[in-house]
Amino acid sequence: MTFSEFSQKLLKPLESTSSKLEQTALLAEFLKQLQPDLAEPSEVKPYLYLSLGQLGPVYANPQTNVGIAFMLRALAQLHPSEGQSLFGDAGADPTELKRLSKRYKQLGDIGSLAQEVKEQFTNQSYADNFEKSNLDVLEVFNFLIELTQTSGEGSQEEKVYQLAQLFKQIDPLSSRFVSRIVLGNLRLGFSDKTWLDALSWYLSGDKSHRAVLDQTYQRHPDIGAIAEKVVGGGLEAAAQLDVTLGVPVIPALADRLKTSQEMIAKMGEVFVEPKYDGTRVQIHWDADKHELHTFTRNLEENTLMFPELKRLLEDINAQSVILDCEAVGYDPATNGLVVFQQTIKRKRKHDIEAVMAEIPLRFFVFDLLYLDGKSLLRFPLEERKAKLKSILSSVHSADLVLSPYIKTSDPVELREFHTEQLLNGYEGVVVKKLQGNYEAGRKAFNWVKFKEAEGTTAKLSDTIDAVVVGYYYGRGKRTAFGLGAFLIAIQNEKSDHLVTIAKIGTGLTDDQWREMKQRADDVLAERGSVSANTANLSVEIPDLLTPDVMLPPGIVVEVAADEITQSPTHTAGLALRFPRLVKFRDDKSVEQITTLAEMEKIKVA
Repeated sequence: MTFSEFSQKLLKPLESTSSKLEQTALLAEFLKQLQPDLAEPSEVKPYLYLSLGQLGPVYANPQTNVGIAFMLRALAQLHPSEGQSLFGDAGADPTELKRLSKRYKQLGDIGSLAQEVKEQFTNQSYADNFEKSNLDVLEVFNFLIELTQTSGEGSQEEKVYQLAQLFKQIDPLSSRFVSRIVLGNLRLGFSDKTWLDALSWYLSGDKSHRAVLDQTYQRHPDIGAIAEKVVGGGLEAAAQLDVTLGVPVIPALADRLKTSQEMIAKMGEVFVEPKYDGTRVQIHWDADKHELHTFTRNLEENTLMFPELKRLLEDINAQSVILDCEAVGYDPATNGLVVFQQTIKRKRKHDIEAVMAEIPLRFFVFDLLYLDGKSLLRFPLEERKAKLKSILSSVHSADLVLSPYIKTSDPVELREFHTEQLLNGYEGVVVKKLQGNYEAGRKAFNWVKFKEAEGTTAKLSDTIDAVVVGYYYGRGKRTAFGLGAFLIAIQNEKSDHLVTIAKIGTGLTDDQWREMKQRADDVLAERGSVSANTANLSVEIPDLLTPDVMLPPGIVVEVAADEITQSPTHTAGLALRFPRLVKFRDDKSVEQITTLAEMEKIKVA
């Protein structure tokens, strides 16, 4: 299938609807039409990745590292300077680049601009210089993969030239979608979850297989691989996909209960562990190959952040493992743990060795998901803990340790241990069912977090994770920061849309205001600006709260508040009273923010 057909048959119709049911039907029908043309089932994978604006599964999605400025230069090269042949080596016409920059600000969407530029050439006398749009989907996919691999001196100039050559060979509608994919911002308003529904519809015409497909996805989150199995062998083949070394398992999540009595009554005998203010790390270690992969809670590979891990893992009493742990920075002088914002400095891509010396990490391991070729997800926690203790017994470094825990069925003992952890500077405790399986990606009261002290005057039982969807210009002193307030949203899990819940304009330090502006600028540079009327943003913003600057959802923040109230203004139907920024959550993705359903659990009766 040519990319032009792909754009016409799937991407354009998807862009024209925000209905999940319609999108599911479109995806399922497209897959049925595509299936006879596939030489082998694996050929389906690029179609799924590209429909999501990706070049691979979420955990291995290579980036082009092309920003708006370079994309504009590539489009400007389609307009030759005076005396220059079309696509000459002289580069972009400065006048055309200035025009395109201005036009982009008006449109607020690089896809609309790319389509407009190609349509202009289609109607002009030198349109014959452009080749016909006959590139197939796999060719475009491979071209973009090669673009991600272009590096070194002069690589950015090379990418601009390569993109210009690609735009030469594709039609206007394809240019609309390709330009967005390159920037990592396709914005069709659906996710892997919609594809799971569509695969069920492909098999049976309804969502009856969604539960099985979802379970497969939780332990093997590669929507392309799952589709390959479905197309090649049906539901049974997909269900056989299991935990695989090097492919992250979606981390288990903790639900909320308000008191230790409720926890024991609902969960019975439990393990209770400290809740650390660190970064979640899933460690994949193959001792035979001396191969290490680590992943964040949002499935991003971050192996380069932890150069010390290979040394620490060499002493583990196992050939291959997947460990679930929390990495927390500590002060070498005092041995005391540091706050999250210090720990997360490891996220930087450069000078890792220097940061490692300044802020060494301690890895508190609390679960074992895979051991010597066998998944342990269905083993009870008590058995997983025993195996974990055994394999860590040969490790003598204080930087890779079994997280301490108690076993109890006594709410008083649980509460006392929780209070002790608060006094030690931790966030509280996590309470886990003794006989519980590892529920990848699920809550269901298998794990429960206990962050607040019982009897406190706080009206919310927990903080809220939200995403920043826009900001407002500041006045007075805040003009120096470039913004004076920002709008946050949570997820409506029924529609998969983001809904607003608070406008935050107080409670930030000067440094936090500056950091917010810098983060906003970075998101705009990477993904492009958006306007309030851009289709399929999947963000519901009331007219009264339209920000001065709309942001592509990408900045996740943790927010505290005094209470939750009903709201006729915010699209969540709820609002936060006295909201305040706690911290930026670089370790969480938009898919992991708080949902409307969870808001009820955060309230204190």
